[in-house]
Amino acid sequence: MPSPFTWGVVLVFLALFIQGVMATNLTLERLLRGGVNLVHFIGRAFPPDLADLDVLAWSMYETLNIAIVGVTIGVILSIPFSLLAARNTSPAPWIRSITRLIIATMRTIPDLIWALIFVVAVGLGPIAGVLAIVMDTIGFAARFFSERIEEVHPGPSEALSATGAGRLSVIGAVPFCRKHWRQ
Repeated sequence: MPSPFTWGVVLVFLALFIQGVMATNLTLERLLRGGVNLVHFIGRAFPPDLADLDVLAWSMYETLNIAIVGVTIGVILSIPFSLLAARNTSPAPWIRSITRLIIATMRTIPDLIWALIFVVAVGLGPIAGVLAIVMDTIGFAARFFSERIEEVHPGPSEALSATGAGRLSVIGAVPFCRKHWRQ
């Protein structure tokens, strides 16, 4: 037998669900009308009207440019984040923790929300799309890069440090020693 708390949670859920259905005016008639409208929309889309093909082609080209620029800038900006987030390259544990929190936040917020944030910040246009893709790419790539950096065998780093190389020199040179790590 469920506890009184469980019954209370179920009742609250049902009340919120019913209120939500009523607030959205969700009815079978509206769903059926929406289905008919969808069929009419798809019917009007085929065959496609090629009168505006130049506008469509330019929009697709602009979208490709937005993606290329956003991903490129995002990958470049993710490198410092990944170095600060990796255990073996971060200057301090608290910096690592803060950087990982920032990366996790960037990954958590969906692209569409980033786009809406940047539309409000910079206005409607390609720059909002570029910035949204930059934020999403930083979140994804910085996490990926930091995990790969943490997998680096410490041998080459220790050898470079023993020869007197500075911290930035060690961080910059270790990727070039990778072929010797797993031998």
